Amino acid sequence: MNKRGSILLLVLVFGSVFFIILSALAGAVLSESKYQEMLLTKSTSFTIAEAGLEHYAWFLNRYPTDLQHGTGRPGPYVIPYTDVTGNKLGTFELSVSGTSACGTLQSIDITSKGVSTKNSTIYTTLVGRYASRSVASYSIASSSAISSPDFPSLKTSAQGMGAYFPRLTTPEQPFLGYHLIFNNNGTVSVYKVNTVTVLKSVKPADGSSFNVTDYSLIATEEPVQTLPISSQCGLIFIEDNAWIEGIVSGSVTVVAANLSGSGTGADIIIRNNIVKDAARALSGITVIAQHNILIAPDSPDTIAIQGVFIASQGTFGRNNFMTPSGGCNGKYEARGTITMTGTVVSSRTPIVRWKNGCAVGKDAGYQTWNLASDASLAAAPPPFTPYISGIRQFISWQQTH
Repeated sequence: MNKRGSILLLVLVFGSVFFIILSALAGAVLSESKYQEMLLTKSTSFTIAEAGLEHYAWFLNRYPTDLQHGTGRPGPYVIPYTDVTGNKLGTFELSVSGTSACGTLQSIDITSKGVSTKNSTIYTTLVGRYASRSVASYSIASSSAISSPDFPSLKTSAQGMGAYFPRLTTPEQPFLGYHLIFNNNGTVSVYKVNTVTVLKSVKPADGSSFNVTDYSLIATEEPVQTLPISSQCGLIFIEDNAWIEGIVSGSVTVVAANLSGSGTGADIIIRNNIVKDAARALSGITVIAQHNILIAPDSPDTIAIQGVFIASQGTFGRNNFMTPSGGCNGKYEARGTITMTGTVVSSRTPIVRWKNGCAVGKDAGYQTWNLASDASLAAAPPPFTPYISGIRQFISWQQTH
């Protein structure tokens, strides 16, 4: 009896162990099956959400300004997703919103939630920004590669909803304008430039072989006003030359253009650091000059520049001030480093450093130029930033769930 009892006990023990192992294995197989099914459902929901984005892109190609899916009411809009035979595989739920500036639609944000019929608790949410790709996607470009700024239209928009400053320049004083200092509280202080200091025998950054007279050095100015940067129409139009500097808090575009029909095209001069407010989301600046964008002779030795800078019919750069400076140990030459984050657009090759500009082995201008594009400006450029192509597309997207 003891021997038989021992055998029975062993059978029971090993049977229990086998049962436990078998149950664990079955559980693992079942869990793996459920996990694979969950992954398949998640993948299907992603495909459905992606189809939702493409669906609304297709709709916008037919109705470019309709953000209500032809319903005349706000979303979300729930639309079935079927296979080629008409079987329903799930639904995508769309929410659509637009970003406008000065009454003009700039970009469209589409949120698509994809849900599979297999499991409604598993879903994927994608958010895409649909717009024309702006020049802010690049660090440097030729002005011939972008859409030409419509200066009369920009002037009208600024007069209606933004900020407009009339022409100061006269035949007797052809190089006046306005000095804009951006403040990190979302305002800009505007000064009227009354006189400038004339610097003669300057080598121009536009590549001309003849020396010129430079009028970019402010001598005297007086305050005009301090105004907030409008969140509805962050557009400032200067019908004259403009000097800029400061910390940009908000999204703003500064345009300088002479539309009087006489005189030269307007220039924009970078007088000091011009950077965006890192503490405020979606801050940034686009600067559009009808002619040149130049760096002032009295710019700091180390300068930080952030934004999109477009010299429509001229060049981006810094003149060679060796002669009026008194050589490379003078007042305006040489300079150290430019750290630039953003985009430069110029009709000619930009120049901030003059090889052997002071003497053989001594360069004029900024000795180092660090340039990199700004992904945040590419995704959300300031209003009326020129685009590379008029074709709208998804310029950015992300999965939020």
